[in-house]
Amino acid sequence: MRDVGGYSLYADLFVTEDEFNQMFDLTLYNAVRKKYHCEGAFPKLYDKVFELISLRSLIKVKKKKPTF
Repeated sequence: MRDVGGYSLYADLFVTEDEFNQMFDLTLYNAVRKKYHCEGAFPKLYDKVFELISLRSLIKVKKKKPTF
């Protein structure tokens, strides 16, 4: 999908942090994080997206009915 200029983040995340950073221009984002000393205090964007998707996956698993 990246090859044709599109991105999809609504499903499972199968990209590394480096690939994620290449997909988006995080120059300003990283500069603001550094200016306000957010590094180490708050998660990075990739970590937030990855955590959200992981949580959604867990919720889906818990909602499945047991099979007998």
